[in-house]
Amino acid sequence: MKNSIKGALLSGLVFPGLGQIIQGRNKAGIIFISGSVIGLAGITYAVIHKAMLVMRQMKPLIAQGQHITMPEIIKTAAHIPNGIIGNIAPFIFISCWIISTIHALRFKE
Repeated sequence: MKNSIKGALLSGLVFPGLGQIIQGRNKAGIIFISGSVIGLAGITYAVIHKAMLVMRQMKPLIAQGQHITMPEIIKTAAHIPNGIIGNIAPFIFISCWIISTIHALRFKE
């Protein structure tokens, strides 16, 4: 299998930047891996932050003994803004994923 196809498959299907590492382009691989990790960390932070805000809003209802349904939780979460991290982090990860796949595919041996 050509090194460029193997690199593109690793970057596209396993983790962004792995294809560059396999191709011996360690600097590019580290850049893509770092960007992807930053994006995933931002997504994780945004999800946990939003979950904590939803729980904070639901806590008084639970303390009163009210039954909370999943649609109510979803409705509450939908009204909480994502914040700048929640909006930018997915873009960073998806950009690293797409660009690293194309970058690995264009590798000439």
